[in-house]
Amino acid sequence: MGPSSEVRTGFTLIELILVLAIVSLLLVMVVPSWRHVQIEAKINDAQLTLDRLVIHQFRFFQQHQRYAKSSELPPLKVLAPGVAAQYRLTTVTHGGAAYRLELLPLDPTVWPVLSVDHTGRRSRTDAMSDA
Repeated sequence: MGPSSEVRTGFTLIELILVLAIVSLLLVMVVPSWRHVQIEAKINDAQLTLDRLVIHQFRFFQQHQRYAKSSELPPLKVLAPGVAAQYRLTTVTHGGAAYRLELLPLDPTVWPVLSVDHTGRRSRTDAMSDA
């Protein structure tokens, strides 16, 4: 039997390099999208936390006939530890009859400012980039 009758097993170096190049290209395309999805999920979690704080404000108003200050609301670390790692809560009250809850980002280059007021109006100021 000559060399032409040998059965070849395995992959050549060229085939392996080609597969690695294709996988690398796919990863380069997928990773930024995945990061964006992760950030949007955390922002949605922060917005849900604001909704929970609005409910606390309504309850507080029913009991005290005024809206709560930041110190009277549950701390973010207890209410939503993941949100507390990215945001800090501020509450602006106007004479006890109106309020605005704001989640201010610890890193304003990544996270937007989120807010809601006593009328239910929401705002989102997206992160500013230095580019």
